[in-house]
Amino acid sequence: MTNHPTTQLAGWPSRAIGMLAMALIATAAWNGPARGAEPSEEEQARALVKQLGDDVYVNRQLAAAKLQELGLAAAKALEEGASSVDREIRYSCQRLLSEVRARQLNEMLDRFLQGREDEYPLPAWSRYKERIGDSRASRQLFVEMYRAEPDLLKAMEQNPAQASAAIYPRARQVQEFSSRGAQLGLGDVAALVFVGSDPEVEVNSQTYSYVTSLLHQPIVHKTMSGGVNKPLLAKMMGQWVLRGDSNLAYQSLLLAMQYQLPEGIQAAENTLKQSSPAPHVKQYAILTIAKLGDKRHISILTELLEDSSPLQTRTINNVRSITQVRDVALAAAVHLAGRPLRDVGFQADVMPDQQPFVINPSQLGFKDEKERKVVFDKWETLKKELKLDQ
Repeated sequence: MTNHPTTQLAGWPSRAIGMLAMALIATAAWNGPARGAEPSEEEQARALVKQLGDDVYVNRQLAAAKLQELGLAAAKALEEGASSVDREIRYSCQRLLSEVRARQLNEMLDRFLQGREDEYPLPAWSRYKERIGDSRASRQLFVEMYRAEPDLLKAMEQNPAQASAAIYPRARQVQEFSSRGAQLGLGDVAALVFVGSDPEVEVNSQTYSYVTSLLHQPIVHKTMSGGVNKPLLAKMMGQWVLRGDSNLAYQSLLLAMQYQLPEGIQAAENTLKQSSPAPHVKQYAILTIAKLGDKRHISILTELLEDSSPLQTRTINNVRSITQVRDVALAAAVHLAGRPLRDVGFQADVMPDQQPFVINPSQLGFKDEKERKVVFDKWETLKKELKLDQ
């Protein structure tokens, strides 16, 4: 290929440039259709692609401008030119094709935001609309998700099995980006949570941990502090916490407490119904109910008042106290009954509302069974006073 000397356009009348562009198209299309026939846009595009390799700079620039004007009609010719042996043509086609596709995407998303998705259906939108809702805010968030994770949403649209295969490597990659200090956008996180919380998508333990860790990103904290996206993200996260298995229940429950997700109650109940959950997992379930529940949930807690499984040991002034599962359950029940913990003898107070835990388990231990019995007996008296058994 010959070198491409640069010819300056400065000083050229705009009319002259336009006439030259028309001449280029006519000349380029000379070998295309029969004389007298109007060349199709596709034929014009192929001819203009050839002009991208012209020796004269102005000719190349005018051809590029016309290809941009043709837009999608030039896509096929640009795709072919993107693999040309001529370096100038190849590089120009790759650049122009990227611009054409970006413009196509912007136009498609603009129409979607206007409610014209029938013209430009977006993958996974029907599932999203069913689970999250259809509003101006929900569409704007979906656009952010699509811009961030188009391939993941396309996989979900095709079938859940493809999404199951795609979400693990992508979640790992995004988590690695995050660990290296990359600032994630809401679309990045929301897309992973939305796909992963779909009941038909299989999520392994590692994927669950990756995605859950992303929900502690600054953008999530900011979104959940208020604004139009808060209820949308909260709904997604609520569906997400219900997916945690027995080994990861504590992650789900911590998330529910941190963001005060009402689905945390169901997640906690599911955890307690599992076969022999570990004592520390029971503790998180109890704390979640204490944080998010009300008097209706006291009966769930009273079923644990016989569980003497040890949780932690605390020593102050050489006095050793042990907190058991039943101690935390009792404190939670007292709190949901609307009474201060000290009313039954606990030497502790509830935590500020901005804290994840409403009660601190380390402050609930007893040095012996005699001391514990005094508190539990006071609870029995309080139950009768409040008529909680009725």
